[in-house]
Amino acid sequence: MWQFQIESFAQKFHVVSYSRRYAYPNQWPGDGEDNSLTNNATDLAELIIKRLDLGPAHLIGHSYGALTALYMAYQHPELVRTLPSYARAVLMDNVKSLRGELASISQRFTLEDAQKVTMPTLLVKGERSPKFLHQIIGILANCMPNSEELIIPAESHNLGLEKPQVFNSGVLEFLSIRS
Repeated sequence: MWQFQIESFAQKFHVVSYSRRYAYPNQWPGDGEDNSLTNNATDLAELIIKRLDLGPAHLIGHSYGALTALYMAYQHPELVRTLPSYARAVLMDNVKSLRGELASISQRFTLEDAQKVTMPTLLVKGERSPKFLHQIIGILANCMPNSEELIIPAESHNLGLEKPQVFNSGVLEFLSIRS
């Protein structure tokens, strides 16, 4: 799903497009019971720390991937330089993984936890995104001490796909100031 960002971002940054466990195009190593927020965040930290030695890194997440990046930033702030997050579920490709993801929502991530995420964070939403996503972004923006909001005009939850140049330029500007 990052096909419209990789080329643009790679002009200035080392880009890794990461697919969470059980998410397309990864194989299913089990029944999906271990597909949790904690395990996905740990996988991401392990990738950055042990395999690629990229930390601290700029993390960009989308929909559930944004929640995973946020949770990883909370658990391992030393590995994260900045955190741009936006939302769009690649539901058709990842529908099987939804069971574990929904089960992991019971894991606590409180407003107090969000306040501890102090690295620069860009919260991106589409102007026409569902109201509940606007509410989530608003709550996070109010409690995260170093966050900014970027609104993509006339976009819904398909950020970066219909207007990749607007998304890309906003994110690259945010990253460039903080690199």
